[in-house]
Amino acid sequence: MTIPLIPLNVNVFAPQTTETAKQEAVIFNGLEEIHHTVNESIEQTATTLSGNLQNNIHLNYLPIAGIIYLLVTATLFIRFLRNIFSIVKLKRHGIELQYPNAGIILIKEKIIPHSFGKYMFINKEDYENGQITEEIIIHEWSHIRQRHFLDIIFMELLIIFFWFNPILYLYRNKIKLNHEFLADNAVIRKNKNIPYYQTLLIRMADQQNSSIITSSLNFSLIKKRLIMMTKTTSKKRAYCRKLALIPVFFAAIGFFTAKIAANVLSERLSEVNETTFANDTVIIPGKGVSLEELNEYKEIVNKYYDYSDTVKSKRDNSKEIKYKWKSMFLSDEDYNRLYVLYVLMDSAQRKEQFISFSGILTVMKLRSPNVDEWNNCKRKNTIFLDGEKIEASRLDVAGRKSIAFFTYNNQKSTSFLWTKKGYNDYIQKYGRQITQSKLLETQAFVWIRMGYILPKG
Repeated sequence: MTIPLIPLNVNVFAPQTTETAKQEAVIFNGLEEIHHTVNESIEQTATTLSGNLQNNIHLNYLPIAGIIYLLVTATLFIRFLRNIFSIVKLKRHGIELQYPNAGIILIKEKIIPHSFGKYMFINKEDYENGQITEEIIIHEWSHIRQRHFLDIIFMELLIIFFWFNPILYLYRNKIKLNHEFLADNAVIRKNKNIPYYQTLLIRMADQQNSSIITSSLNFSLIKKRLIMMTKTTSKKRAYCRKLALIPVFFAAIGFFTAKIAANVLSERLSEVNETTFANDTVIIPGKGVSLEELNEYKEIVNKYYDYSDTVKSKRDNSKEIKYKWKSMFLSDEDYNRLYVLYVLMDSAQRKEQFISFSGILTVMKLRSPNVDEWNNCKRKNTIFLDGEKIEASRLDVAGRKSIAFFTYNNQKSTSFLWTKKGYNDYIQKYGRQITQSKLLETQAFVWIRMGYILPKG
């Protein structure tokens, strides 16, 4: 149960050859075409599935599975408590006799000898008639002395909560069988009469089973117990078996916990694979957008833009255009779409827009924040440094002058700051291509055109 919780990372490196480098270039250059093809395939599949499922009733099986799990778990837990209470009831109504480090409880009901905790439960009539031999007492006393009931309770609790795992039932049977081997061994070491003890076990094998959480003489694998009594294993062989568990243990760790981080061929090919086949839109910054996308951008901007007017500049007699805006606060949906389209635009297309974005992939100028901007960044509720969420105290450690680029969002009380190294690493990794969801993890300054002086002539 603990092996899957052990973290283990395996890095796989592969050398890059000329042929694989050519393949990378083909994959990278064909990224956009692949993306469009995948999108078309997804849309066609979605349309087909939608048509087929219109007349079907959709069921969410997760809540049903949860209800079944809770019902079975509750039933097993109630059964466990009932078995515990039945043992307590037997002790309360029985007659207790003292035995070294244990107790014998004489019960009127016809039961097979069994033990639980520090008590062994025996039929009163059989005990008084001498049918309970010394071997039986030693056997049950061994269960008590070795605290086998703790193993049994532990396994029962595991099965209550993980009843769907068939391996646990095998473990429970093996543990119970091992308990019987240990108790049998204690009897044989004491009395040295194996045939007599085997006969005693066979005679008692046809009696009724006891509770599943008790240790008793009646066990379904009585044949294995009889064989084990006469079986001898060399110490050398036993040690070898124990040593063999070591590679099995490490193999289990490798099989159940390994997370393979494959550094295949090159970083560029890895990024292509991630972005091409992920269920996300791939963006190539600065590649340019179509006329249709430019019109879409302008339509969104027009929702906030009112009109422009030519006036004389207050500084001189030159003409200046003033822009009127209905609102300067973009909705989240409009912000996301405009930002994505702006990143896709080439430099010429960006210069024509009334609303611009200064983000990490569309930096207008690298610079450190001034004192006021620095304090504003630190006052935000959420702060990211080089893409990692940090406490404000970390910024003081980094220092204002170490920052090469920064943005912040007053509405969301979030600031994003990048050191020179963090900025270069980000550009190297995502400068050529990035997924839309990854891009929108960061914020950008929104620049809304307010006015500019017309060029002379």
